[in-house]
Amino acid sequence: ISEPELRHFNIDAMTGDYATWGYFESIDSLENKQFIKKIRKKYGDDATTSDAMESAYFGMYFWKQAVEKAQAIEPKLVI
Repeated sequence: ISEPELRHFNIDAMTGDYATWGYFESIDSLENKQFIKKIRKKYGDDATTSDAMESAYFGMYFWKQAVEKAQAIEPKLVI
């Protein structure tokens, strides 16, 4: 499950439990606030972010950098 789904759980039942992901929407940092703002501008004020969304977002930028470095879009050349 991801952080947005945790909101639907009973808080009392979750108290004392741990969650580990590479990303949490609740992180209080400038970079995270900017990321959330971009997502909400595109998808609406009720949009939530998740670990999978953050990974996909940055994965596209990593792909872009690799394509630029390879000066090609063919996967064998980009890899």
